Amino acid sequence: MMKILITIFISLLCFFHSNVSFAISDAVDAKVVSVRVDRDGKGIVIFDRDLKGTRPNCVSGGYSRHLSFNSSQDGGKSIMSLALTAQVSGKKIRARGTGSCHDYGPVESWLWGWTVN
Repeated sequence: MMKILITIFISLLCFFHSNVSFAISDAVDAKVVSVRVDRDGKGIVIFDRDLKGTRPNCVSGGYSRHLSFNSSQDGGKSIMSLALTAQVSGKKIRARGTGSCHDYGPVESWLWGWTVN
């Protein structure tokens, strides 16, 4: 009986871990429509299309084209610079979310990204 319970427990852990790990969104060849930065340094990049992949549970329905950042941190300043440069130059971006919403409430946080032609 104990072996069965342990097997079920491990199976459930693997199932939930795999669902969390794959809840990541991607902006693939997307144009930047808007960049918002609030007084506290937290910001959002809004793309011209919905992000691909599976959004994490923390994302609200109205934020399907958004990734967030914190410009109070060095990485966030770089993200803001990249997004604004892409917007002004008309270049597209490839970016990935973290699978969590730790920068701006119900918006997935930015993990990495770059511009493409």
